[in-house]
Amino acid sequence: MFLDAQGDPLTIFLIWAIVTMTSVSGALVGWWLGRILGRGVAERYIREIHVQRLDSLIMRYGSAGIFVAAVSPIPYKVLAWVAGMGEMDRNQFIFAGLFGRGMRFGIQALAIGIWGDELLGLLENPIVWIILTLTSFLAFIPAKRWWDGLLEEE
Repeated sequence: MFLDAQGDPLTIFLIWAIVTMTSVSGALVGWWLGRILGRGVAERYIREIHVQRLDSLIMRYGSAGIFVAAVSPIPYKVLAWVAGMGEMDRNQFIFAGLFGRGMRFGIQALAIGIWGDELLGLLENPIVWIILTLTSFLAFIPAKRWWDGLLEEE
């Protein structure tokens, strides 16, 4: 969809806005479910260790933790449920989610919308895949330590 919109800023903006708003709207439903249904239902569907980590993320970092989840591979909708269980302020949750998701999808929209064909061409080069893989592994190591550290008491 983005590739078809390459060179059309209005279409790229509309796609970005819709994707961002629907993602945050879905998370808001998760926040509301967490607030209404609470921990008991969450523990049936989410492993306890993940609930503990996400609880810790919200307790330590507040809305900055929501932002981190919004731009990272942390399961954002699960974090939304946990934020609702912890009765995080809804407006802070929405703002952090809009900012984080907006950045996450905005970077993708800009990259694909502006350099889409060039990026596709780059992805055909095996050297690019090797560099991406090595970079990902290097980023994964400290990220994994940080994620595991969320279980430690402060």
